Amino acid sequence: MKKLALCIVMLAAMPAAAQTSPAQEDAVRTLITGTWTCKGIGSGVNISTTTNYRPGGSFQSTMYMTADQLNLQVAIEGTWVVKGFKMQQAFTSVGNFTGSLNGAAVTPAANADLVKGIKELAPEAEAIALSDRKFTLTDSEGTVTTCTR
Repeated sequence: MKKLALCIVMLAAMPAAAQTSPAQEDAVRTLITGTWTCKGIGSGVNISTTTNYRPGGSFQSTMYMTADQLNLQVAIEGTWVVKGFKMQQAFTSVGNFTGSLNGAAVTPAANADLVKGIKELAPEAEAIALSDRKFTLTDSEGTVTTCTR
């Protein structure tokens, strides 16, 4: 609990537009490490995830995507870094598909283009706003993803 309180104090002391120090970036990483449930909407698709952000910069996630004619669950692994109070994620592995697209079952073998498309969904660096139980990511187009514990 003392570590969490110290992280929050360090973050609160940081002006919004200031450069972050390595200690402040470490504090952000400490707060983000762990399992989060995230929700957002991108390009008309409702996206929710359960993501475990591991120490050292890797993550494992189950992503759910729903829209008209789309109901998909996929396992994703990747990397994450915090730099300058922004988070950058990259998807390195996409698999274990279940669900449907346009009424047909989706499988990785039959839908290589879908695998490629999901890997490309990894967002650009996103601004982070956080507290001890919630963080939001906002990309340059204003898309907001909210994550809670």
